[in-house]
Amino acid sequence: MYNLFFIPALFIIFLYNPIKNLNKEYAKVRISDKLNLTVEIANTKFKQSKGLMFTKPLSKKEGMFFIFKNSKKRSFYNKNVSFNVLLFWINQDFTIVGYTVLNKNSFNTHTSPNPIKYVLELNYDLFTVNPNSLVGKKVNLEFF
Repeated sequence: MYNLFFIPALFIIFLYNPIKNLNKEYAKVRISDKLNLTVEIANTKFKQSKGLMFTKPLSKKEGMFFIFKNSKKRSFYNKNVSFNVLLFWINQDFTIVGYTVLNKNSFNTHTSPNPIKYVLELNYDLFTVNPNSLVGKKVNLEFF
């Protein structure tokens, strides 16, 4: 039943603001000296609902950065994503407060441990830094 409403909902959201939903925005993310990458920005309901679904696997220098209007507990799953995703929970101060791994094509829902305003998604299979070493670090986001 969920799938019957999901596609029409995405279509309605897309029609609400098609130009903003088609334009891709990018930024640079830096976390201390351990991580530098380019991210696609997900800052509309349409982009946030689609996320990484039906995309090719990200390279180790790519990611997706979700920007929400307010801080609250957020839930994510990995439906229709062909690779494992490392997801960092980030609070309103741009501090990483936790992380989780979403298995490819999984319907298991993962909820942030605290209210968060931002989420960073990366390809877990290519990630070489210990994710735990980034908890407590500040995220620097620079639009270009």
